[in-house]
Amino acid sequence: MAEKPSEILAQLLSHMRVPRLMRSRPGAPPGLLADLPEAPPPDVRLLAYNADDHVEQKLETLDELPQYLEKWDVVWLDVEGTGDSRLLEHVGEVFQIPKLALEDVQNPAHRPKLEFFDERMHLILRMAHWREERIELEPVNLFVGPNFVVTFQLADRPTDYFEPIRSRILSGRRQIRTSGADYLAYAIIDRVIDAGLPVLEAVAETYHELEAEVLEPSSRQLITRIHAMNSQLLVLRRAVAPHREILQTLRRHPETVFSEEVIPFLGDCYDHAAHVAELSESYHALGVQILDFHLSISSHRQNEITKVLTIIATIFIPLTFIAGIYGMNFNPQASKWNMPELEWAYGYPFVLVLMFAIGVALVAFFWRKGWIGWGD
Repeated sequence: MAEKPSEILAQLLSHMRVPRLMRSRPGAPPGLLADLPEAPPPDVRLLAYNADDHVEQKLETLDELPQYLEKWDVVWLDVEGTGDSRLLEHVGEVFQIPKLALEDVQNPAHRPKLEFFDERMHLILRMAHWREERIELEPVNLFVGPNFVVTFQLADRPTDYFEPIRSRILSGRRQIRTSGADYLAYAIIDRVIDAGLPVLEAVAETYHELEAEVLEPSSRQLITRIHAMNSQLLVLRRAVAPHREILQTLRRHPETVFSEEVIPFLGDCYDHAAHVAELSESYHALGVQILDFHLSISSHRQNEITKVLTIIATIFIPLTFIAGIYGMNFNPQASKWNMPELEWAYGYPFVLVLMFAIGVALVAFFWRKGWIGWGD
């Protein structure tokens, strides 16, 4: 059984609704962390490095973290899954992260934001992914300190989106290995921002396909697909729009954790963020135009059908009138005025010829007016 358009639309938009892992009760104390028993166990990965060496491993406990912070120039702790409150509290204790910021980590629907505390920075960004004609948005929490970077991501992700950055570190790329934690933070921010470009390229290809389908006899699902894509782009535009303001603040904030050597790279990130935001706005406008064009085409086709039926009905109106008159059963024998032509030998052929002539005359008239013909 074919799915209804409403069901298709709900399915396409389902991935745009980010679930809330934690919803504080009204009146709950600030900074309250919650356990989510049904959440998968968190996956904690550590990558520490300096100019000459590196170490990478998965951590079962965080007891050795202070030693890594003392030994290595840069420590990157990547946590996938935010449903374990004890783990979050331990991370907060080691890296001196306030509980209010950790509470935001457990809220994946939180809007992008930037805040500073002591010599640390908390940044929330939204990373876009494309999967089966759907735009998925994943929150990325980033904490940056003097010699560390802590990232929080959702669990059960299909792929490791930070793998290119890990590869650069493990392969010994000099720039990232000889730079501080601020450069690593820049690389992560750049990866999150640039993730929107392939998504928008896929959106552009989808819109090109939809433009071609609009010119063909459309199915019921076409308008649903167009509306779903426009809705997803609207959500994407709202999600990435704050990135520009955040990056602009990072470039100008006097308390920023970024050094003067890294700030120019943030300018490049800002340009990418602006490009993503502008493309999302442009493609959303294109989607609205395609939808309007589709509705115009559908309305034009409906008008053409109505015109054809109206012309057919107009042709048969006089023919029906003539047939109705001669369908009246008046007896010619009772009066000479009771349809005397009924007794005429050529009466029936004459009426048929008359009806045919009227039909041809109406068709010729409509053709001359341009209401019918190959030129429509």
